[in-house]
Amino acid sequence: MPRRPNGRGRTRVAQLPDETVVGLIMGGPADPKLGHDAEIYAFAVRPDRQGRGHGRALLRTVAADLSADGLGSLAVRVLGSNEAARRFYASQGGALAGEAPPDEVVYSWPRIAVLL
Repeated sequence: MPRRPNGRGRTRVAQLPDETVVGLIMGGPADPKLGHDAEIYAFAVRPDRQGRGHGRALLRTVAADLSADGLGSLAVRVLGSNEAARRFYASQGGALAGEAPPDEVVYSWPRIAVLL
């Protein structure tokens, strides 16, 4: 289960006009070990809906929420073998910031405002 320091967190969903959920993102205060203010806890877009802007919109929306909460930097952990997710985070300006044992890498945005 994702760790939510101080119990604060934000969840957003992407829906089609017929209310079909096509994506979800959860974020909030970061684990202090990450060295950032905020962290993405979970993020997924249905495979048949990827590449249509849903992920980009979700990331920007939760970044706006977290920024409004006073959090200034953002990080996300992703499996090192998940090339599609790694390409996505890099395309959104995320910088490869290191590794998180046992098999994850960390992407970060030192200034969350670049996502707004």
